[in-house]
Amino acid sequence: MASVGGKHAHRSDLVRLLQDDQTQPLLKTPQHVERTKRNSGDPYWSRLETRIWTVTLLMGTCLLYCARASMPICAVSMSGYFGWDKRQSGVALGSFFWGYCVTQVAGGHLSDRVGGEKVILLSALSWGFITAVIPLAAHMTGDPLLLVSLLRFLMGLLQGNPQGRGWVFNVVPWLVAIPSAVLSGLLSDYLITQGYKTIWVRKLMQICGMGISSLFVLCLAHTDSYCHAIVFASIAVGLQTFNHSGITVNVQDLAPSCAGFLFGVANTGGALLGVVWVYLSGYLIESSGSWDPMFHLVVAVNMLGLLVFLEFAKSERMDVEMIHI
Repeated sequence: MASVGGKHAHRSDLVRLLQDDQTQPLLKTPQHVERTKRNSGDPYWSRLETRIWTVTLLMGTCLLYCARASMPICAVSMSGYFGWDKRQSGVALGSFFWGYCVTQVAGGHLSDRVGGEKVILLSALSWGFITAVIPLAAHMTGDPLLLVSLLRFLMGLLQGNPQGRGWVFNVVPWLVAIPSAVLSGLLSDYLITQGYKTIWVRKLMQICGMGISSLFVLCLAHTDSYCHAIVFASIAVGLQTFNHSGITVNVQDLAPSCAGFLFGVANTGGALLGVVWVYLSGYLIESSGSWDPMFHLVVAVNMLGLLVFLEFAKSERMDVEMIHI
């Protein structure tokens, strides 16, 4: 009897162990964690890591736009010093976009393959150096327009996105853009967590970024007051940052597995328009003697883009990610 009872006890213990083994979580090896990340999309970042990356990306973005805006701010003084007309200034400014559009697709694909942090580090070091070299190089050559345009072209490659009053007008709107961009992100996240459909939130952000901002661009075109111009320009630029919570992140909604490549394709189109836009702006200002036609064209492009996005935008995931475990 003891042996029979022992057999039953042994069998019961074995069954219990098997059940416990099935209910206990598996040992989380690095491979298991990586598979879990791919399946759930949750990177398991700690709060500290999230904060560090947020601050780092914020500082990096601020430095990037400081470098990008340095030439437009200095363009008036440089034009007067070197004797450039509006078209020549447009060449120097527009050369950035030629470089910017060339590397969008390649940069996005490379980021998907080797990691965005490596690409950002290399490009940031390079365009930072170029920014520091531009004023020195401009005084060391007999053809400053050619050299400055070349350096701006290289700077655009590595980033592949009109005195005291001019400085204020160029800086203040971008200072407004920083909190506005943060607000748009918080607002879109809040609306989504409250149950609103993602696509409707994206469209709302675009209405603010391209629709409402266009009203203030029109106001900017028809004001003669310097103070009013700063206010209208600041509101317009601030509202345009809502695009980051609309069409910009919509690429991530549609195809997160290849978002870098697709964003590169989309941004190439925008950069090409930027190339044409700079030259066209210089031509319109020279021929009409007024800024009004340029602002009206901005509004027309914004409204056309907004109508296309409202009509065709979707948020359902389109890519199919194959996961091998």
